[in-house]
Amino acid sequence: VIKLNLINRFSNELIEKIKGYSYVFFAEECYKHGGVGECLEAALRYSGFVGNYVHIGIDNDYVKHCSQSEARELCGIDSSSIRKVIERTVGDEA
Repeated sequence: VIKLNLINRFSNELIEKIKGYSYVFFAEECYKHGGVGECLEAALRYSGFVGNYVHIGIDNDYVKHCSQSEARELCGIDSSSIRKVIERTVGDEA
């Protein structure tokens, strides 16, 4: 797990570290399109990463007014939904 606290640019060290994995799961609490996760995938692909990249975030849909926990669940970015995505993606390799 890598937590990005400051997104200025991705260091070569970070990209090289992430490139070593077969699967990269990136979860963010914002829209996927144009977000940090999309930028990270581009940087990884540009550097030669050929693994599986799964970007979990909010699609370009309207998020109805509700509590934060309800919104996370509806958008598929709560911990249970993220776990299910990982299990479906990795399957028996876990």
